[in-house]
Amino acid sequence: DYIDQAFEFISCILKEKCLDNPALHI
Repeated sequence: DYIDQAFEFISCILKEKCLDNPALHI
């Protein structure tokens, strides 16, 4: 789902944790 991905992306940036999706870490 787009919302789910967006949430995961934001959470990844806020928590600075992109172990699940390193590609999201820019």
